[in-house]
Amino acid sequence: MRTPARMELRGRDGLVTLHSGGIDSGLAISDGGIEGWYSTPDPKVELVERQSGDGAHAVPDDAVLYAARVISVGIHAIGGDSGRDATLALMAELGKLAHQNVQARLVDSEGDTFARGFLSVEWDAGARHEEAASGSLTITCADNRRYSSSPRTAYLTPSATDSGGLLYDDGAAYLLSPVQFGGEAPTSNACTVSNSGTSAAYPTITASGSFPRGIRLSGPWGELSYPQAIGSGAPLVLDCLTRTASVLGVDVTRALSKRDFPAVPAGGSCSINLLASGTGTVAVEVRDTYV
Repeated sequence: MRTPARMELRGRDGLVTLHSGGIDSGLAISDGGIEGWYSTPDPKVELVERQSGDGAHAVPDDAVLYAARVISVGIHAIGGDSGRDATLALMAELGKLAHQNVQARLVDSEGDTFARGFLSVEWDAGARHEEAASGSLTITCADNRRYSSSPRTAYLTPSATDSGGLLYDDGAAYLLSPVQFGGEAPTSNACTVSNSGTSAAYPTITASGSFPRGIRLSGPWGELSYPQAIGSGAPLVLDCLTRTASVLGVDVTRALSKRDFPAVPAGGSCSINLLASGTGTVAVEVRDTYV
């Protein structure tokens, strides 16, 4: 693939940016570009050959699974006029990302997505260069999905009469669906979220505020219920990918009375209804998801 605009690696202590070629100093992506980003990971499907007859037994869609994603990046550390010390300092920037999972974000004209994984760096052991060094960066992602950097969020509030969710862009700056305003502030207890990616998207659902009797979410996909009280300052977070519930970082999955977690199909949508009493808000965040 052609060299992208930039790759950002975010660790627990800060951000390291790999720029496109043509820079005078800094960390850069080599002309070889990036492998394993837009490609699907290796499939992990075991075929069972037919004992009598041609070919193998059919593989159902839900058995077509993929291995971890491995991303390879050719890199340069360019000290430029500042010499060898600057080159070594740039190499050390990547070294500081060891012993942790990082978020790798790729921004180019074809999209803006990120993946999470741990990295390893190998620098060429050739001739010593004062101004620059070349090497390779490998990012191994146990979660093989790529996610859109900009989420879409729908906000639900307890309501017995209104319908149709309020859908905002990242940061809740602009509405993404038409809304009719009456004499009171609009509320909604239902929404439809979409996924423009190539793989199922799993929402992150956060219930904030006061729900004395908990919340219940339902849709064609089933029912997800947390019957315990939710208080102000201690939001409930439902992670539909890991199928877990937490409050202030403490796992409370055992308190769920119904455990059907919604998923948004690739290129499709999913409706979610809220049944609850209280004065809180439930945010349903979805990112386009790719494999």
